[in-house]
Amino acid sequence: MQDRDSEGQVLRIGLLGAGRIGNVHAKTISSHPHSQLCAVSNVFAENAEKLADAYGASIRGLMTFWPIPRSTRC
Repeated sequence: MQDRDSEGQVLRIGLLGAGRIGNVHAKTISSHPHSQLCAVSNVFAENAEKLADAYGASIRGLMTFWPIPRSTRC
């Protein structure tokens, strides 16, 4: 578990995208003592799995991050 701030909180972050820049973001998130990469989503499941495994995060589908109301879908 990550170190906690003075209020005992850790910022838990979900990452959309597990490509080249997603790897950069994951490394940055994980290096901060008050943040934790907790979930990864990507169009290509194998990319999400690889990144999630590397940082101890879970794999999530896009809709678990950002459910879009039916009335606003195309």
